[in-house]
Amino acid sequence: ETRATMNASQATMKVGQFDLEVNLMSKVLFGILALLAFVLVALRRLEGIWPIYFLRFVLLLSSIIPVSLQVNLVMAKTLYSIFIMRDRRMKDTVVRTSTLPEELGRIDFLFSDKTGTLTRNEMHFKRLHIGRAMFAEDGLTELRIFLESYFLRSHPVSPANADQPSWRDRERARTGERERGRELGGRRGEVVHAAVEAIRALSLCHNVTPVKDEDSQITFQAASPDEVALVTFARDIGVKLVHRDEHCIRLEVPGGAALEYSVLTTFPFSSETKRMGIILREASSQKIFFLVKGAEAVMIPRLQPKGSHWLQEECDNFARQGLRTIVLAQKELSEAEYDLFATRYAAARAAMTDRHSKCRREIERLEEDLRLLGLTGVEDKLQN
Repeated sequence: ETRATMNASQATMKVGQFDLEVNLMSKVLFGILALLAFVLVALRRLEGIWPIYFLRFVLLLSSIIPVSLQVNLVMAKTLYSIFIMRDRRMKDTVVRTSTLPEELGRIDFLFSDKTGTLTRNEMHFKRLHIGRAMFAEDGLTELRIFLESYFLRSHPVSPANADQPSWRDRERARTGERERGRELGGRRGEVVHAAVEAIRALSLCHNVTPVKDEDSQITFQAASPDEVALVTFARDIGVKLVHRDEHCIRLEVPGGAALEYSVLTTFPFSSETKRMGIILREASSQKIFFLVKGAEAVMIPRLQPKGSHWLQEECDNFARQGLRTIVLAQKELSEAEYDLFATRYAAARAAMTDRHSKCRREIERLEEDLRLLGLTGVEDKLQN
């Protein structure tokens, strides 16, 4: 059953669904015609040369079968084939199968996930929803100022460096912070904190590797273009991924400060789980974080009910806009909790039998009661 052999074989005859329906209806009408002719002959009690009378009634009632319908169909197919080939919006179109437009006319829904054929496989960030606020692609100035105000306050810059860009950034952030503080009222602190946590998760929970080119410019490499789009978005608003290896992730935040995290455990994305996770230890505070991102179908059952009531509705809204959704969640672990998990996970990985299911069981136990951080929407551009 090689491709060459299959191509050399004679092609099967294909008949359109409409032609099949017309043929079926013709057979039914012919049966009705024969039945009526037989009934009329039977009323004569089958006397004399009744087969001649039967054929006579068949000829008299033959108009029941719409013979002209087939002629009209052929003429209609020829006509709209000419229209299709002369359509200026479809240049160089050649109609090779006249029944194909009929089949296309029956389509109600078209489902496709053929990346690279219908789409360019170019991911662009469009939306970030954190529950208390939503940030769109064309309105990221506010989010950028939130991040600057937070990081420049938590990592002060000396006034002696007032002529440096970092000092100017800080002053601009303070001005923007005061303006937006009046707009948001008491919610400003909550929104800023939620935005910082979501952007930090975007910058840390991934398998992206930053690579420097000959001009010392950092480019991102990853197996998934979605991850590159999210990390690029985080970089554009001020949180830059500058280093990543098996043991360490380093970020550069507004003001020039560097945040370093130790990678304790990584759970790669798979088509089976539809999510990925990473356990990190923050170098400055020694806090341990478990970050998870994935599809809403697998993430929603693992989230805390509090604070996640809006998620399903926003996922539906993003989907109606043609965006690919990714849910971000977090869980802070104590030293005792992490040590317990590490011990159980190591034992599961060392098991001689049923290793995969035991590892999954320990990971799923860790994924319980996650705290929702945000929802992202990424667009895959369609082909021209």
